[in-house]
Amino acid sequence: QHQYQLPTRTFTLQQHPWVDSMVSESTLPLPDECIDQIVEYLANERQTLHALLLSSQKLFERAAPILYRSPFQLIEQSTRWSKDEKIKRSADLLALLLTSRVATTRLEILPSTATTTTTTITATTTATTTAAITEATTEAITEAATEATTEATVTPPATPTPTPTRTATPTVTPIVTAVATLTPTETTTTTTTTTTTTTTTTTTTTAAGTSISNNAAGTWTSLPHRHNRTLDYLQYYTFQYHVDLSRLIINLRSLSFAQGTRIVNLTKNTVDLQRDIALDLVQYTPENIRVISQPLSRTRMLFPLVERLRNLVRLEISDFPIGCRTEDVMDFIRAHDQKHKKLREIKIKGAEDLRHLEMTNSYLEPTHKRLVRIVQAMKTTQVVDARHWKEAILVLDEIPVDCLKTLLLGMADMPPTHISAADFLSRCRYLENLRMPVREDRLFEWAALERRRDFDRHSTVLSRCRSLPPTSSSAAGSAAGSSSSSSSSSSSSSSSFLSPNSTTGTQSLSSSWHLQHNNHRERVDGNEPNGQPRLVRMKSIELCGEDRCLVPAIQDGVNAFRDSLESLKAQSLPQMLIGDPLQPQMMNLTTLSWTWAMTRLTVLDLEGEIAATFDFSSLLYCPALTTLRLALPSYMFSSSEDDHMLQEITNRMNNICYATRLLILELRGKWPLRDELLQRMTEQMRRLTQLYIVQCTGYTFEGARILIRNLERLERLSVSRWLLRPKGRDQLQQMIQALDSRLEIKEE
Repeated sequence: QHQYQLPTRTFTLQQHPWVDSMVSESTLPLPDECIDQIVEYLANERQTLHALLLSSQKLFERAAPILYRSPFQLIEQSTRWSKDEKIKRSADLLALLLTSRVATTRLEILPSTATTTTTTITATTTATTTAAITEATTEAITEAATEATTEATVTPPATPTPTPTRTATPTVTPIVTAVATLTPTETTTTTTTTTTTTTTTTTTTTAAGTSISNNAAGTWTSLPHRHNRTLDYLQYYTFQYHVDLSRLIINLRSLSFAQGTRIVNLTKNTVDLQRDIALDLVQYTPENIRVISQPLSRTRMLFPLVERLRNLVRLEISDFPIGCRTEDVMDFIRAHDQKHKKLREIKIKGAEDLRHLEMTNSYLEPTHKRLVRIVQAMKTTQVVDARHWKEAILVLDEIPVDCLKTLLLGMADMPPTHISAADFLSRCRYLENLRMPVREDRLFEWAALERRRDFDRHSTVLSRCRSLPPTSSSAAGSAAGSSSSSSSSSSSSSSSFLSPNSTTGTQSLSSSWHLQHNNHRERVDGNEPNGQPRLVRMKSIELCGEDRCLVPAIQDGVNAFRDSLESLKAQSLPQMLIGDPLQPQMMNLTTLSWTWAMTRLTVLDLEGEIAATFDFSSLLYCPALTTLRLALPSYMFSSSEDDHMLQEITNRMNNICYATRLLILELRGKWPLRDELLQRMTEQMRRLTQLYIVQCTGYTFEGARILIRNLERLERLSVSRWLLRPKGRDQLQQMIQALDSRLEIKEE
């Protein structure tokens, strides 16, 4: 029943709204279970997680592995930095990983002396600790790391080095990076209210500046440094996704040459350095690595590590040359599958430019035929990521389906006419996530029919159970009891079909699924215990195609997967035929709508002409929807011929207020949005945090004032540049300051 709180700290970055109230003076230690739950809850909140990372040693130990398990992807995902700046930051990050490994190894080898001091603090006693972070002899890396940290703390998610802005209290051991030193230049005073005993250990290394090689190839050597403690960031780098080392090595060479340090061996060429660095990153702690991404030419180096790569789950292969041989990677997959039985995700990238080249070499086997064998070599293929493999659509029917849960295909090419995507999907009984182009309007018709038959079957069983006559005999009573039990279980299992608000039928199947696949059965039975086919429960659907096929496919999909669908995305291919006006094409399209509960749908994203066919009244049946993105094509409503359709959409727009739990709303294109509608939206959508209405028409400056005044949780508002004049911009800023809001206005 205790209320545990975190110790007080000062942060230089913008925090989560409730961090300030949570981070305050503490008289009781925070239990480890609470810390684990906090970090787990904030795993995707990079900015807040970075703030907590600086608040205590326990939180640092738990948050650092999350922030540094895939740090290069955090930089790439940032929308704030330019391409050149991302390359520079990635190079600085790679230097930090390499030098932190070197420095840690050096501390383990060099002799050291340690002194321990114990300090007792009584009630209302002031304790003074003296420590500060200063520059090391490797000035270039220090400045780069400091700059990256300072800018990254303002905007997530990239945070290359978590450098605290104030020294820790006596209860926290200072954590210093590999390029920083600890010197007594700043004094921090802390007052406590309870009796506390703290122990600080100072370690002094000798022979500072000695150069030690960490591998036989001599890829890099350690830097001169005089720090006391070093954190090994490289041990956290367990999700080793694709990184373009050729771009980063240029910056590393410049950094090494400018400062006279040896981060990399300047005598080696770029190709050898890429191979050596990639090998050293993989073989440093292979026991912890879960994701590896390497070009086909370097997959041979993985085979000697197959025994130690026991936690590897995902393998990404790229850069397939003409006439490539895939035997090495297939042998590695089979060996790893035999030893550990954990490899279940595959991504193939970079083979999309081979098809036209092979036409001149007819004696070569098509590359997509060889690459699909890599997928087939994996016994329990759960995830196939082929977004950057165009030819995957040509071998769609050859992808293993027994265990397939996620299938991500590119949107550039349509399925060939001789392959039925509907028949293929009907065999994927465990499929949950799908991304593919659409050629067939009956893509999910099989799923809708299965759901209807299952509903009729359970309805018949339920009606029979209700019509059983009562009996007094014990035998009949026993039979009735067993029948009632069977009926109850049947009713429970099908309650999602009988009640639109029930979620019993959508419980996660992950536990039973993993139990089935831990033994790597050659084939998984896709039937229920009663012998009926197992219903497919799709969670995420992303489709692309012509509206005449796309709209019916989406309609069947939301019908068949109404109990499990969480994310729905669709993109229409442009239909601008010469000589055909747009309006007749749009008027002939079926309206996208539904009248049943979509209790789990949280993301709805429609782009193109399909967005104009969406019936906003369907939002009434999406109580969990938090993200709504609707993007009209740029050519829509650009002429007087579209006035009739514009009036129809204007009337339907009033129903957008049914989405009362929205957090993110993006309306791209010429959506009719009047000030009166904005007023209604602010009354119904009280939880909005992001609103994008740049190209929308009909609203005025007064509408923007209404949004700022009424939406208290709004954090980002994107409006048209022409709407805000200098005077109006100043008025809005004054309103924001008066309301003490964290709102950011973006003009486009």
